[in-house]
Amino acid sequence: MGLGGQDIPAEYSVVVNTPLAFFFTSLFLHINNEVEETSLILFILTWLALMLSLYV
Repeated sequence: MGLGGQDIPAEYSVVVNTPLAFFFTSLFLHINNEVEETSLILFILTWLALMLSLYV
């Protein structure tokens, strides 16, 4: 998607999206480890963040 009619280069997308995906993956993994009763929602969020970090 372009901003102001200009295309966003693929390198910019990788530089921005990969660290964000790894951050959220580690955040959800940390939350899963700290919570006494894990929930299905946290497992799904963790899985989605891992898949996003792999395919960005």
